[in-house]
Amino acid sequence: MSGRVKHAVEKYRQGCTSPIKSVAPETDTAGAPRKGGKELDALRGTLKQFFGMLPVLAGVVLRVGLFQAFLPRAFLMTLFSGNPVLDTVWGACAGSIFTGNPIVSYAVGETLVKMNVSLFAAAALVTAAIVSLTQRYG
Repeated sequence: MSGRVKHAVEKYRQGCTSPIKSVAPETDTAGAPRKGGKELDALRGTLKQFFGMLPVLAGVVLRVGLFQAFLPRAFLMTLFSGNPVLDTVWGACAGSIFTGNPIVSYAVGETLVKMNVSLFAAAALVTAAIVSLTQRYG
């Protein structure tokens, strides 16, 4: 069918549409019907994406763990004093240096907020990291 949806619905209500022809089952390269069909393809695609994401997830966990281990809370509190302007500047500086996968910047931003660093700093870090990545990779 082609045209506007309104006209297609009117044709359907009037019974002017032709019945759908049966579709042949999917076949493999040898011409035999393929077992599993779309479900198996979906499972393969899902597994491929999952295993492709594993290095990213491992990087997120490792970076956040290193961030928490090597930057004590006392140091973060002296750097991010609660002043909205200075916290934004320091967060933007950290974000432009601490680039990587965008997921990492979100995780680090969340970690900062959980460590009672201001939301200004966390938002500036995440924004600067994403802008830096966009400028680097287009």
